Amino acid sequence: MAEFPALPLFTDAYLRDCWHLSDAEHGRYFLLMMLIWQTPGCRLPNEPEWIARRLRRSVDQYHSEIKPLVDEFCKCDGNWITQKRLTQERDYLRKRSKSQSVRAKSRWKKEKDKLNLRSLFLKEKNIYLSNAEYILSLHFLIQHLLYIFVKNIIMKTSWYLVKVLPGKERQMAEDFNKQISLGKMKNVNRFVCPTEKHQVTVRNKKMIREKVLYSGYLYFESQTPLNDDELKTISLTQNVMGMGGNRIPIQLRESDISRILKDDILDRHVDAKLTKYRVGETIIVNDGPFATFEGIVSELKDDDKVDIEIKIFGRPNTISLTMNQIQKI
Repeated sequence: MAEFPALPLFTDAYLRDCWHLSDAEHGRYFLLMMLIWQTPGCRLPNEPEWIARRLRRSVDQYHSEIKPLVDEFCKCDGNWITQKRLTQERDYLRKRSKSQSVRAKSRWKKEKDKLNLRSLFLKEKNIYLSNAEYILSLHFLIQHLLYIFVKNIIMKTSWYLVKVLPGKERQMAEDFNKQISLGKMKNVNRFVCPTEKHQVTVRNKKMIREKVLYSGYLYFESQTPLNDDELKTISLTQNVMGMGGNRIPIQLRESDISRILKDDILDRHVDAKLTKYRVGETIIVNDGPFATFEGIVSELKDDDKVDIEIKIFGRPNTISLTMNQIQKI
């Protein structure tokens, strides 16, 4: 096989220089160029018998058909026949091939250095991996990166708001999550009802009571876009007041849901005496002779006492209590 099997042909230059040739002469000239191109050194010996034999011609046919083309398009320099354009193209291809070879060797050297550094690191850590183990570790790494890509890009989730009947938040969150576990809502990941725990004192006993942070609201995580059938299932559930919008639920911002989830995860404990009350706020008495009575804050005396207005036998009465004796409803 020749050093460069493909013969470059620039049609514009060829037609410009050879427009006057006949069809038969075009064919002979092509055979001559191909013979020059595949001969080592891109040159032919100036021997009519040698050239005629390879072009399947007699010596007389060489002199009558081939020699005129050699005289017009080639250069005869003593013992050799060359074609200027073919020689230039051969030299160009050799330089390009050499340059590509140098770059390939340089890349291989860099890869080899990386492998050597990996081997050195593993030896320093007393880790010895076979080629199969190394390939297997790369396989698991690629799988992990693919999982992260699918989770964060392709299967991106968003949080939405749904309005429910106040006082039913925790029960409905449990019911919805139970449906998810049974596979009835495949695109919904979970429902969340954020709560906080208060430490209160009832009849001189400290107790922990859990309170819903956002009364009348649930939050659910779903893949986007939302599934119409699952939205219909949620909206038609008993005690659901709405989706927060018209027919499409409100999508929460990442900053808002991060704060809401943080409040839920922290599971905060708040001492009742540190809770701030406002005048006009409705509370319930949890200690003393008026325990279980509901009242309205009428005056905040100091950090520990507050005046409460309660109704006794239908008449409003004002009593003074400590903040440990009351709690928010």
